[in-house]
Amino acid sequence: MTIPVIARFGNLEAKAGIANVKLTQAEGKPAVSLELTRAGERSTFGEVRVMKAGIKDPIAVQRGVAIYTEVGQRSLTIPVDEKYASSAKGRVTVQYVEPSDTGPLTIAEADAVLN
Repeated sequence: MTIPVIARFGNLEAKAGIANVKLTQAEGKPAVSLELTRAGERSTFGEVRVMKAGIKDPIAVQRGVAIYTEVGQRSLTIPVDEKYASSAKGRVTVQYVEPSDTGPLTIAEADAVLN
């Protein structure tokens, strides 16, 4: 087993993006697939949340998502929570949220329509 240790020195910057958001299937159940991109001098780490208007909690969430400096892009498929499976279609907002000392920081956000 390996545990990555990330040491950041100075004021390193990173930008992230979200693209190609689609409704798909994972193991026969609804899921959201997407691509995360990263540019800059540092890695990003956080969670991806798929939010839908009128629903307080994310309909899909993936914690512990890292994009290290050696990688510029990462593809994800996130299962939709079973209690929201019937609500998965329609307009959603996808957020890539990084933890910080002052609370969660949204580093990328995209709106999409799931069909």
